[in-house]
Parts: sequence; C-alpha cells; structure tokens
Amino acid sequence: MEQSPKSPSTTVATQPYPLIDVSGTPYERGYQHGRAAGDLIRRYPDALRRVIAVEARYRAPDSEPAEIADAELEARTLRFLPFFERFCPEHVTEIRGIADGAEVPFWMALLPNVRAEVGVFDRSSHGATGCTAFAAGPHATADGGVLIGQNQDQNGLMRELTIILRVEPDDGPNMLTATFGGLIAYGGINSAGVGIMQNSLANSVWRLGLPHYPLKRSLLQQESIDGCLAQFDRAPLGSCANYVLCDREEVVDVEATPDGYAVLRRGEGWVGHANHFCDRDLAADEKLLEALPDSKGRYKRIDALMAAESGSMTLDDAKGWLSDHEGFPTSICRHAITDDPTEMRSMYGVICEADKGLLHITHGNPCESAFATYSLN
Repeated sequence: MEQSPKSPSTTVATQPYPLIDVSGTPYERGYQHGRAAGDLIRRYPDALRRVIAVEARYRAPDSEPAEIADAELEARTLRFLPFFERFCPEHVTEIRGIADGAEVPFWMALLPNVRAEVGVFDRSSHGATGCTAFAAGPHATADGGVLIGQNQDQNGLMRELTIILRVEPDDGPNMLTATFGGLIAYGGINSAGVGIMQNSLANSVWRLGLPHYPLKRSLLQQESIDGCLAQFDRAPLGSCANYVLCDREEVVDVEATPDGYAVLRRGEGWVGHANHFCDRDLAADEKLLEALPDSKGRYKRIDALMAAESGSMTLDDAKGWLSDHEGFPTSICRHAITDDPTEMRSMYGVICEADKGLLHITHGNPCESAFATYSLN
C-alpha cells in the first residue's frame, strides 16, 4: 500500500555521514581515505552484488541473474584499469593508497570507482537508478549565488556506505563531495566554485571504456565549465550519463555518451534534468525511459518549479523542490512502497551553495529528514 507523502522537515540536523578529510599527494590522500573508510570498502562488494541483482530484475522481472563471485568481480573490475591509467594515472595512485590504507587488495579499492559497470558485460544497457538534478546560476537566484543539487535515487543499501569526502590536494582546488567509501568523487563542489551533479542515462551503446567516476573527480579538479568540457573531449567513456555543471558565472547540462556529448543551456540561467535525453539527436537512441517512464514527469515538474521562482530562487526553494511529491511515489522525492531495503528511493537529497563552499544533505527522503551542512573550510 502506498504511503502518504510527508511535509518537508524543518528541524536542525546533526551531520549524518562521516566526514573524511584527506590532504597531500595522491597516494597520501588515498591512504588516509582507506584508513578512515576501510570497513565500508570491505562491505562494498557484497552491497554492489545486491544492487546489480536488483537492477537486473528491474529491467527483466523474469530473470534470475547469477551472483558474481569474487574472482569474477576482480577480473571484471581490472578490465577497466587500462582506461584509468591512460586518462588519470594520478587517480590510480590514489586508489592504490586507498587499498593500502584499508588493507584490501587493489581490485577491491578500484571496484567502487567502477561500480555497476562491472555488471554490464551481460546486458545491453546499464543503470536503473533515478535522480532529478538542477542548477541555478547567479541570474536565477535571489542573492546572486549559485545552487546545484539533486535527489540521489538509488538502492537503499547504498546510503549506509555514504561518506562526505573533503579533499585538500597538493595541487589544484579543494573539493567536497558526497560519495561512498572508496569512491574518489561523486556529486559535489570545489573551492573554485565548480559543482557537479549527475543522472543515469542509457542508449544502445555500451563498450568497455572509462567509467564515469574518474571523470567526476577530474571535473571537480577544474576551475571553470570550459575546463570541465575539455575533460569530456578527452574521456573515452564506455557508457552514458548526464551531468549538471556550474561555475561562478553559469550553469549547463551535459548529456554524455560513448560517441560524444551535447551541451544544453537555457537563457534563464538555470537547468534541470532527469533520466532521459533532452538533446533531439541523442533522444533518437533513448533506452532508459522505458524502465523509468516517470523521468518525463519529474523533468517537467522540476522545470515548472524552477520557472516559478526564476530570478528569485533560494536555498529554501531548492529544499522544497527536492521534497516535492507530484506523481508520488515516483516523484522528485521518490518513495519506496515496500519494506524491501533494496527498493529504489531518494536515499538522500543534496544541495550545494557552490559559491559559498557549503554542501547540505539529508539522511533519507528530503521530506522526512533535515538538511545537515558540511563546509569546504
């Protein structure tokens, strides 16, 4: 039976996720990360196996996917290593530090940075997670600031592996990202004002290539949207994903595929996105919308909510968008309708004030959990 949606929480939240501070060279940062998150990294393979099995059933309800044994999981993970080594050798060094710090084999530290790509070898498309994302630039907000955020709609098991990673590298901007133990970057911001959020997309093309996670770290190492777009130009991606990007001046959306990408802008200075292609050419090969038909409704809703506040958007407005229940339970604030912990739901909402260096995040649905604040400083 479907539950009734709740009103947004207004209580003050304590910090619900462990904050892990790392600094120094890539290896030093990795070692510190591994020492702090070793238990989560060791739990990751079993959690990922359950996620992959659920996603397979989601796409093919009559299927009985075989569990991936450790030896096969290791072999699949290491097939992606050459793409890391060519695109981002410093990330490989960092991941080796994570393995040493966590006292786990290297493949186990690499696995969170490959994630569900290891389950795609026997399927035609990848990704069954939702997510609705947005960004609002200085011309769209009330105070001239920059907001970027999303609901992270995933298997509920992943929430317990979530960390906040604060990175002070030996070179480049500092970073703050809501990620998982062992994963070097996910959605977040940096001290140059660059921010990223992401959504699943799929077309008919999947090939062995660079996973999206090292690209996310590379994006957070940039100082402008132009710098971010240069990373897409050189990334040999194996699958599709959407990126909402901001810097201190503008916001854009990037729909990325293995064969290229499209940059979407709108004159009002804000963007929203869900889980289907909006670029006309890329939409011709859309493959995820059948599995997530609610994507179009969520996209229309975030678009309408932002349009209603264009030029005067605030942080409180953004919290309300992520708590919105139109189309419940497959709304922007997505709810599980059973007690199954693996059912997809908005396991957290995250909003960054990119120009202020602040990350606000919930532990659970945004309508039920207050936003806690983490700072780049």
